[in-house]
Amino acid sequence: MPKPHVLIVGAGLGGLTLAQVLRKQGVSFEIFERDPSETSRTQGWSLSIHAVLADLVASVPDDMPPFRESVSALHPIKLEDQVVFYIDGERFGATDSSERPFVRANRQRLRSWLATNIDVQWGKHLNKVEQSDDKVTLFFQDGSSASGDVLIGADGTNSVVRENILGKSNKDILKYIPISTITAESIILTGEAFARQLEVAHSFTFVNIDADRIIVQGIVRSLPATSETEAGGEFHWILMWRDPLMQHVERSPVDALSAAQRLEIARSMTKSLPEPLTHLLRHTRPEHVRPHGWAVRDAVIDALPLSRATLLGDAAHPTSPFRGEGAVNAIRDAMNLGAALADLSRRHEAGTQAVRDALAEYQAEMVPRGVNVVSGARAQFGFFRNEFQKVRIMGHPPEKLQWEKVEVGSEGVKVTPLEG
Repeated sequence: MPKPHVLIVGAGLGGLTLAQVLRKQGVSFEIFERDPSETSRTQGWSLSIHAVLADLVASVPDDMPPFRESVSALHPIKLEDQVVFYIDGERFGATDSSERPFVRANRQRLRSWLATNIDVQWGKHLNKVEQSDDKVTLFFQDGSSASGDVLIGADGTNSVVRENILGKSNKDILKYIPISTITAESIILTGEAFARQLEVAHSFTFVNIDADRIIVQGIVRSLPATSETEAGGEFHWILMWRDPLMQHVERSPVDALSAAQRLEIARSMTKSLPEPLTHLLRHTRPEHVRPHGWAVRDAVIDALPLSRATLLGDAAHPTSPFRGEGAVNAIRDAMNLGAALADLSRRHEAGTQAVRDALAEYQAEMVPRGVNVVSGARAQFGFFRNEFQKVRIMGHPPEKLQWEKVEVGSEGVKVTPLEG
């Protein structure tokens, strides 16, 4: 029997990871993406790659560029990644180390790294999927089609492949989480202002305002010094608060307000925080505030039918970001699925039963893990003071961190731990 030819819909984090795993294993595949090009749409801010870090690097071909240098939001600034939680004036978190390595990756840099030597077919909007006993066929808006032995839906939260597999509309699958948000981005800090923000957290911080409100802040990318400018960074923040109305609507009422009004609301909601934690807001101007907030959706998908198609990443387990595990689980999905498909290829199997058996084994592990990821992320929003012991940072309890003094100069960044 012929080797399986794999069709991947979605060239995001999960789809491209799968493509690289298949490329290394010599498995035939095509990958399709609705975006017109790699840079046609912003990829968002940054994310944490942690538990699967070593396995990811080992699973991709040897011709890939160095991982950390290629994807790190901090690079080329020489500073350890750091995720920090602030609760009741205490500083907790995790710092990248040999014992617990992680990378805060810039999303655009990560996507570019994963696209290395991958022939993505851009501008492919999926219209319809047809399955028969011996193949699966995709039909795109531009009139083209493609056929293969296995279909992988890696097309994100609004997955068209998922709608086809489950026979349900995404409107019936996805649920809005009851929070409203105000977001700001493209905030450039240099010199002393940059150093002060690095003292809050090198990479990302999660600040508990009270039981119902949080604000997260993070670096999107570093900006190395030039002959005309000091070293600095581009930052973003997201203010989130419980809002039962958001379970029923897509847009928060605050979206109707002007950017200046929403910035004033954000400053008012965070006025109880000490100065270091409001530093980034003080450097925010109305033009940094996005036109609308971020509607957070997830879904508990506890079963998938067996066929020639399956899902990975947010298509399989769309999750909220409150535990920082979405990217890691998408990568884990891709590596596990890639191994299953490589085994089919080595056995030259593409028959219906062989494909279903391989996907059944993959789904038996992936589906319950995905349910746990979604449920755990839901539970962590607005971590309550009396339940802090339940908080997890990249799968581990947070450790108490020292406060720091950060200096940025011509020789780089110097970090001095402070007593107390």
